[in-house]
Amino acid sequence: MTKRSMIPFFLTAASAAALAGCGGPAPGEGMENEMAPEPMPQIVSADEAIHTAAIPAIDPETMQTAEIDKVLPPGARCGFAYTATSQPVLSGSNGAGVVKIHGRLVELRSDATTAEALAGPTTFQTEGMRLTVRPLEEKPRVQNGESQQKAEMHFEIEDGLTVGYRGWYRCQSSAA
Repeated sequence: MTKRSMIPFFLTAASAAALAGCGGPAPGEGMENEMAPEPMPQIVSADEAIHTAAIPAIDPETMQTAEIDKVLPPGARCGFAYTATSQPVLSGSNGAGVVKIHGRLVELRSDATTAEALAGPTTFQTEGMRLTVRPLEEKPRVQNGESQQKAEMHFEIEDGLTVGYRGWYRCQSSAA
């Protein structure tokens, strides 16, 4: 082999060796112990949650069912989510609501005490904070006891932030 013909051979061999290391396990794969779950968030006032960090960075965060159960009574529930399949960022039931801000749960109240009232335009509020959900479709899609429709959520805090989100509003006839 000449020096010129050896260069492509070395480049090919080096590329193959580099790519061989790419087939390793995914991060966390093969670990003996699962990663520790995050601690259950605290329930705090809206004022405390809002003033934990900079106001421009405030967005309602997704909640797991256990977090929602910690605040809401059993019964018919509705929740606003950013996507059709994501967990809710706002959930309400029987005149109560919950939202997660900066990793903390904030209890809300609402005049919507029936499943019908909860499914329509609904406002959840507490001192210093208000969230309003307005369905955008007249008739929701119903499947397996759950209705789902496109909706808008307006998030307002007393310190001057007002933000609107488009997403999905899902309602269940009873707690799952």
